[in-house]
Amino acid sequence: MTQNQLEELRKTIDGIDEQIVGLLMERTSLAQEIARAKTQTGEPVLVPGREIQIIDKLSKIAGNRLSREEVARVFLQIFSISRARQKAGKFCVFGEKNGWAEDAALARFGLSAPLAAVDNFEDFLAQIDGGNPGFACVTPQFSPDGSALLESLLSGKLAVAEKFYFSPEFALVSNTAPDLSEVHELCVTSEMLRLLRGFFLSISYDLKIKICRSASEVFENLQSVNPTGAVLSVNLLKTMPDLIVLREGLKSELIGPAKFMTFSRQPNLSLEPDLLTTVLCGIGNDNSKILELVDIIKMFNLNVFDIQTNDFEGKPWQKIVSLEISLPPSIDLLNQMVRALEPKCLMVKLSGFYPTFSLR
Repeated sequence: MTQNQLEELRKTIDGIDEQIVGLLMERTSLAQEIARAKTQTGEPVLVPGREIQIIDKLSKIAGNRLSREEVARVFLQIFSISRARQKAGKFCVFGEKNGWAEDAALARFGLSAPLAAVDNFEDFLAQIDGGNPGFACVTPQFSPDGSALLESLLSGKLAVAEKFYFSPEFALVSNTAPDLSEVHELCVTSEMLRLLRGFFLSISYDLKIKICRSASEVFENLQSVNPTGAVLSVNLLKTMPDLIVLREGLKSELIGPAKFMTFSRQPNLSLEPDLLTTVLCGIGNDNSKILELVDIIKMFNLNVFDIQTNDFEGKPWQKIVSLEISLPPSIDLLNQMVRALEPKCLMVKLSGFYPTFSLR
């Protein structure tokens, strides 16, 4: 290839980049217009499940030239910019501020996403009642308050808008030290120490480790004039470009992929291809009932993707069985399935229809 041919290719790419910027500006302007129209009609501006459906459609257009994850990473940032311009509210993250649940939210909703982290379930519900989607980890060992989430789904206070799988990744950073050997002290939370125990045991330097009460306190310690190190989630790190990365690609064998869900106040009951639903069934202590429930669902040629059981007190039932299943082609068939389940249960409830999504 000659230098002239190379220059021509570069000019072509420059022209494409200019077109992309122009289209992004046009898309953002249209998103703001849509937000104003939805506000006037009382519709929710933020509809997370629709974003996943857009990515699915665009991935099919890309075929094998771009992976679904590559398409997702680009468009999640585009959606994030549009949401920020729409000023339509915040995504409420149920978990510690600056913790890895917030990091997962940044991976899902983009670095421009307006987030509000709360560690109190009543505040979480209040945010959702105010029209903001809520985002929470529902993998049992990491869920902040799984029983409260389940109770709210049963009572209809929450509905599932989407499910998201995410494998957290961490990095060791410093405020001023260019090398780990020069770090004065390493600040971590007790949870981070547990999640990355193998990494900390592998450190050969004689480091002073400071256990902080919260991830926010870890951030505060990085403001020290002394060379200080800390372990941070990688997406949060992207919002702090002044920090020095000493080690990256740290993963915990205890976590991933963790399951998160986005919740809304009203369920989506529009039956569309590729959506899932979770059937919540209240039963007694007889675990054999679970197999009966699965058999009934399979009688309707539906797939069962996940089964969870939770002990439950203060109700006529002793256990809640959560069955995540594919949807039938019609509402009539779905109602028939529910009616077939009811004689086997003390309670049956659907949590809404939602898409599922994964980022590694």
